[in-house]
Amino acid sequence: MSIIVVTGTPGTGKTTFSQIISSKLGIQLISINDIIFTTKSFILEYDSERDSYVVDIDKLGRYIIEHYSDEKYVVEGHISHLVVDKSILEICIVLRCSPYELYRRLEKRNFSKEKIIENVQAEILDIVYLEAIERYGDDNVIQIDTTRGVKEKAEAFINAYKRGELKSEIIDWLTLIYKRGDFNRFFRQLTSCEK
Repeated sequence: MSIIVVTGTPGTGKTTFSQIISSKLGIQLISINDIIFTTKSFILEYDSERDSYVVDIDKLGRYIIEHYSDEKYVVEGHISHLVVDKSILEICIVLRCSPYELYRRLEKRNFSKEKIIENVQAEILDIVYLEAIERYGDDNVIQIDTTRGVKEKAEAFINAYKRGELKSEIIDWLTLIYKRGDFNRFFRQLTSCEK
């Protein structure tokens, strides 16, 4: 069958967005984190420097194909675009969020300053979006800006999905922070290396 992938930098609203579209479209929701932490057989090690687990992407990808190729699913998680094979993909949705709002959301989650900056930099540089395009191709990936509300964007996606009119939003956080003069705020270590 086919999978709707919902991915994005941590804090962009993947869980809420996925729960809404799963419920309203009547498609079962699968959380990549639930799979990883229920079985733990996909965890290779814990990276204390980056405060994150290293996951066996290939093994997890094979598991997804073996267990979730039979029906339609919404699969969410910040590495879901790396583990769902293109052969079973319907569409990949990359949720995006302004670096200013993302910083606030991650602070509320009590992320360390280093982890916040790492994730905000990834968001500014389109890392997840570019990975998804590289894996699935431009025609199979859309990006949605959730800065002003995840629920509203989920409802808008559902309406567009039912009409068969999915469109990717144009998002350029790098230009935004540059125009606001905030490059140093988010990339301090890069500018200090140049001196």
